[in-house]
Amino acid sequence: MDELDGESLVDYNEVRGVWHANAPVIKTPQLQRVNGIFEQVLASSHRDGDSLRGSVLLDSLPGLGKTTAATRFGRTFDRRQRRRYGHLTAYGSPRLPVAFIALTANMSLKNLNQKLLRFYDHPAAGRATRAELGDLAVDCVATAETRLIILDDLHFINFNHRNGMDLSNHLKWLANEMPATFVYVGVGLSQKQFFDEGLHHSEAAYAQTSRRATRCTMAPLQHQDRRWDAGLGSDASGL
Repeated sequence: MDELDGESLVDYNEVRGVWHANAPVIKTPQLQRVNGIFEQVLASSHRDGDSLRGSVLLDSLPGLGKTTAATRFGRTFDRRQRRRYGHLTAYGSPRLPVAFIALTANMSLKNLNQKLLRFYDHPAAGRATRAELGDLAVDCVATAETRLIILDDLHFINFNHRNGMDLSNHLKWLANEMPATFVYVGVGLSQKQFFDEGLHHSEAAYAQTSRRATRCTMAPLQHQDRRWDAGLGSDASGL
């Protein structure tokens, strides 16, 4: 670096800064465990059309890498599908093995369907009726041969609100109609009684979806695997 001139040093530091800001993901024991569960559920989803498919619920505290784990697995799965089956389906449509949808606060049923259609760049996303949007979304998933759908920030849904009840019923319908495995990612879903059988009417419909889901959590690394702490040195416990 001392031998670089002024402009070259500026360019070098710019590239170096970008590299450091995008460090690779380390395959921690937690990440490997999550990937293993994803693989098992996907493997069990090779079923006939009249059989229900399983799903994964990734539920942990914020800041532990849930979204990173889900999206990195999605990227790996996407590349694997494209390598084996190609970038086009047998009917000439672009193959999109994985769909990623980030939910937002006050999400409505119509908003969810529109987000799905916008992911596929469908021209009717902004003008179709609510009833048509769901059918179009199902058609997009089937046409693009999407095998994995990741729904992030599920905790934004208020299950006790009417919109939350509509969404819970709609998610169940999508899971039944779409030939894909769903991965739901959120914070504190247990506290929201996502995994309960439904003590209240507003939770009952959503419990139907949760019963067929495999729950998966991510614990803080230093609390789960002391071998990692040992590798960092004697001061690792204070990290």
